[in-house]
Formats: sequence, C-alpha cells, structure tokens
Amino acid sequence: MDTNAFTQLMDEKFQSLQSFFIETIKSDVLSEFKKAIDTITKEFSHSIEFLSAELKDATLKIVSASKEIENLKSENSILSLKVADLTSRVSSAEQNARECNIEIDCVPENRNEIVVDIVKKLATTVSVELKDDQIRSCYRVSKMNKESSRPRSIVVKLPSSRCRDDIIAAVKKFNKSSPSNKLNSTHLGIKGEKRQIYVSEHLSPLNKSLHAAARATAKDKNMQFCWVRNGQIFLRKNDATPAVLIKNIEMLTNL
Repeated sequence: MDTNAFTQLMDEKFQSLQSFFIETIKSDVLSEFKKAIDTITKEFSHSIEFLSAELKDATLKIVSASKEIENLKSENSILSLKVADLTSRVSSAEQNARECNIEIDCVPENRNEIVVDIVKKLATTVSVELKDDQIRSCYRVSKMNKESSRPRSIVVKLPSSRCRDDIIAAVKKFNKSSPSNKLNSTHLGIKGEKRQIYVSEHLSPLNKSLHAAARATAKDKNMQFCWVRNGQIFLRKNDATPAVLIKNIEMLTNL
C-alpha cells in the first residue's frame, strides 16, 4: 500500500469516526434535551393543574361569597324596612302623646320665673280664656342642640287638641293684627331685650327634624307655604297648587 492509499484510508477512517462521534453526541444531546423538555412539560402541567384547581376553588368561593352578599343585601333591605316601620310607629306614638300640647319658643329664661304664670299671661295677651285646670302641666324642656344659645322651649299640656288649636289660632290672629308688634317677651312682662315668641304644636323629635328640613326645602325651592296640622307637615308652592303631605326626608328630595 502506497502512501497516498494509506492517507486516503486514514482520512476515510477519521471521517467515519468523526461522523460516529457527531451522531453519538447529537443523539445524547437530543436525548438529554428531550428529557429536559419532558421534565419541564410535566412540571408545567402540574403547575397548570394546580393553578386550575386553585382558580376553580377561588371561583367557587367567589360564587359562594356573592350569594352570601346577595342574601345579606336582602336581609339588610328587610331589616331597613322593619327599622323604618318601627321608627314610624315610635314617632306616631310620640306624636300622639303630644297631640294636646303646645310648644312655646324663644321665651327668655329667668331663674325666678314661674312657668305657669308665663303661659297664663300669654293666653291673656292673645285673648284666650285658659283656666288653671286646663293647664295640665307646663315646663321647660332640654335643648335638642346643647350648643344653641336659644332659651329652652316651654311645653304646655292641655286638655284637648281643640284647646291647643284655639291658642295657636289666637296667636296667629294676634300677630296678623299687629304685624309691627307680634307676640314678644314684653307682652309677657319679661324685662330686657324684646324677643319674638313663637307658639306651635309640640312635635316629636323625628317630626321636628322633618319640619326643619321641610322649611329649608321650602326656602331653597321658593315654596310659599310650610305648616303643621295635627302633627303632620305640609308644603305648598303657592295658592294655585295643592298641599303636599311630607311623610319623610326622601319626599323632600323628590319635590
């Protein structure tokens, strides 16, 4: 065998060996790569399954929570209606207990005052005959707003709602006949700065708040009339419009 033939043979052997190693390496690399891909795929599948289970569990919890929220909303609505009904019943009972009362506001306070004498003097001023036995009780009441500088109101319990209405009507008549000198503290013999005196039906706390809100609404919306009759509050735009009975705050927002 000459040199060229030997060289050619060696080249062929080398190329054959090289091809063998390359194929072996490729096979090993591909095998390891496949194993790595399989491992990653399995781990990814497990992760997907785990996340899917977690998502399903979270979805079930959300659905359950949503149902619970709806149930709570329903229960809250029912309770709100019951509270509103009970509040209305209590207010009605409180108002009924006051149906024969008048409330006198802005009468200056004096440590030595005799409240019954103030009430009798007021009745005399507006030309109403009020006997001693008709004044079932009279007293000053605590302020709703402790910070207010206004004197405490006087509540007078009378024998009937008719007697109550007679006094209120007489006060209105007196004020109408003397627009420049309406009922005030000097008429009651109270010394000091002249203060206008107001006489009205004695309202329950809830109705008193509603009346204040109604007056504010009447002012904001240029309504001419706001009044109380038998513990009920009315508004009217003008003489040409019907009166509206105000039962709650919500009605004022819809006027």
